[in-house]
Amino acid sequence: MVRRTIRLLGALLALGLLACGASQKVAATPTAPVAATEAGPSVRLEPRSGPPGTEVAVSGKGWPAGATVTVTAAEEQRQSAAPPYRTAVTSPEGTFSVRFRLEKTPSGADLGVGVLNLVARVDGTAMQLPFLVEVRRPVDSGPGPGG
Repeated sequence: MVRRTIRLLGALLALGLLACGASQKVAATPTAPVAATEAGPSVRLEPRSGPPGTEVAVSGKGWPAGATVTVTAAEEQRQSAAPPYRTAVTSPEGTFSVRFRLEKTPSGADLGVGVLNLVARVDGTAMQLPFLVEVRRPVDSGPGPGG
C-alpha cells in the first residue's frame, strides 16, 4: 500500500512538472570555467589556483564583436585609479584571450591567501572567475652548502 502511494505521488509530481514546463533547460549560475551558452558570453580561467606570480590565461567567447574586455579584480573594479590586469578587443567572432602574471592586486597590494575573484567585463556584462591564491612556494636555488 505504501509503495503504491509513493509511486502514485511520484507519477503525479512528474506530470505536474511536465505541465509547468520543467522539462525546459534551466540556466545555471556561472562558475569558473563558465560553460558556453547559446545566447551569451562565456569565460575560462587557467589555471584556477596557484601562488602569487602564477601566469594565468583568461579567454572568452560569445562576447560582442569588437568590444573591449577588461580583466580586473572584483574588489577593485569600482576603483577608477586601479588599472585592470589586462584589456583585450574581441575578434569579429566575439572571442578574446589574455595572459598575465598574477603577482599583486591591480592597485599594487600583495595577494592574500584565499579566493581572489577576477572579473571579465564589457559594459554592463561581467563574469566572475575565482582564483585560489595559494601560499607562496619556496624557490629552489639548487644544492646548498656542503652538498
